[in-house]
Amino acid sequence: MELDLASIRRRLRLRDLDVLSAVLAAGSMHKAAHALHLSQSAVSKSIAELEDLVGHRLLDRGRQGVQATELGRALARGAGRVGIDLDQTLRELTHLADPEAGDVRIGAMETLLAGLVGEAVRRHHAVHPRTRFMLESGQASELIEHFLRAGLVDFVVARPFDLPLPPDMEGHPLFHERLQVVAATGHPLTRRRHLQLAHLTDELWILSRNELMDHSPVVRAFADRGLPLPRRLVESASLNLRLNLLQDRRHITCIPHSLMPFGGAPAWLKRLPLSFPPWQTPAMVITLRGRELLPAARHFLTALRELSASLDTRPDPGGSAPA
Repeated sequence: MELDLASIRRRLRLRDLDVLSAVLAAGSMHKAAHALHLSQSAVSKSIAELEDLVGHRLLDRGRQGVQATELGRALARGAGRVGIDLDQTLRELTHLADPEAGDVRIGAMETLLAGLVGEAVRRHHAVHPRTRFMLESGQASELIEHFLRAGLVDFVVARPFDLPLPPDMEGHPLFHERLQVVAATGHPLTRRRHLQLAHLTDELWILSRNELMDHSPVVRAFADRGLPLPRRLVESASLNLRLNLLQDRRHITCIPHSLMPFGGAPAWLKRLPLSFPPWQTPAMVITLRGRELLPAARHFLTALRELSASLDTRPDPGGSAPA
């Protein structure tokens, strides 16, 4: 049956699309009703009216809950895009009504939030105190695939794990991050002269999964020296966990060099006289292709780029490693 698109557009209600999305996210009418603070009969009625409007079944009901039909999935995807566009428009109206009161939604890796991004927020607030910031922390893949694509953030500041980026996204490089080896003041290595990478193979390391993969500067540096990777290891990307463990003066770890200049590292942290080559992939601002940023976000990005200009360390084509 051919759909009467003009009639559907006139009669379609945003509330019904919200209900459909909530049902699919919850997996049942009952759970969606609870999330939306509606009765289950109101949710069922909304779905029935949507199905009557398009003339097709949108949901399959079964013992395992509800699942979208192919048409239901298509309508839910479109509803998501409509919601993102509407939210963007409403935020733009807020900015036009009061240019100093816009909001900026950022997704960033934890170390960038603690350093560069956090400092940029502080400086921006000094000039634009009514700007509201909403910050999400996570791994690059999670921030890109979930938060950015779902419209939960305006842009992501991260070092992507893989390039090229998905075709619906574009990246704007900021700087190349260099890993620095650190320990707490009082660790025996902080008093050792002529420190070399070979002295660190039996130390208690804290490294992330990314730092242990083949493309990592850590892996390349040990391999270039013919050294095995450290076997005494805590594997974690959590900055808070690293700082906590370092205080026992037994562990060592790597932190990005961008963390040091902006107060993201505590005063008791001591940089060892070793550093790894920069990551080949730069830290970058990642946006959805074709989605225009609001003025508040654009102003913030201008300040972020200026602040990051002093951090860049281009990769050495020769792949230099610490001694």
